[in-house]
Amino acid sequence: MTTWVDLVARARGLATHLLAEDALVELGPPELVERAARDRAAAELAILERWAADRTDALTAIVDDEDRRSLRGLVRGLAAATPLGARLGGAVPTSRLPAATLRDLAAQPTAAALAARLAHHAHPAATALAAPLAHTPLDLLAVEQALAGWFATRARRGARADRALALHVAQVIDVENAGAARLLAARGRALDAAAHFLPGGARLSRTAFLAAATAAPPIAATAVLVRAFAGTPLATALDDTAVDAVERAALAWHLATQRQQCRLEPLGLAPVLALVLRRRAETRRLRHAAWRVALGGAP
Repeated sequence: MTTWVDLVARARGLATHLLAEDALVELGPPELVERAARDRAAAELAILERWAADRTDALTAIVDDEDRRSLRGLVRGLAAATPLGARLGGAVPTSRLPAATLRDLAAQPTAAALAARLAHHAHPAATALAAPLAHTPLDLLAVEQALAGWFATRARRGARADRALALHVAQVIDVENAGAARLLAARGRALDAAAHFLPGGARLSRTAFLAAATAAPPIAATAVLVRAFAGTPLATALDDTAVDAVERAALAWHLATQRQQCRLEPLGLAPVLALVLRRRAETRRLRHAAWRVALGGAP
């Protein structure tokens, strides 16, 4: 049986070091504030990986989750032709995607070029993303499904080591399935809906997923998903028109779950996950506060 006592102690120690939000916001440009928060999150993740020693395989799902989010942001930024700095927003460097590699990927002019550089850096997601990134025109749903599938396949194996980690992986899969169902309903792609379902979630069954993905009119998909996620922050966010409402709610759900697990299983991986998720939320909060100040509002 794997023990996490030392790693948990280190995570709890890191969690006591709070960022001085007001001081960071006063640094100036929002990009600088966000970079400071991302760098701190990356440094803590590196510390956890070092302390894990020969148990690093158990942290694979945590690192993969960060890489999944970073790569998703890079591809979305490329598709929207956003500036390089904006493409890196929220991307936390990891042992497999260090800061220099993230900048290299963000600078690529095409999806095919990004795929080539990802393969050059020997990232484990390169194979899964090769075909969807080579497709013209770029299909974001196909790319994100390939990325989610890559994460889910690896994470389900690693999650067997700890209940808190298994809960987190299941929730990430649920959120990915919910997003795919909404997009499929909007596109009216009922025939291939089943091929987009990722097994391993806890709240959204295959039956509910297919009902939402093939709902007509598409707004009916929301009703199906709200029932599936009743009692979670996602249930309310699914009706929210804000662009990042679901992402914010998902993060709140993940963090609340791990905080509860910290109380139920304090010597499991919950404190480690809670720290990573807390830093993710902190980075988002600081970015928004910095932009409010830059636009003349209150922090």
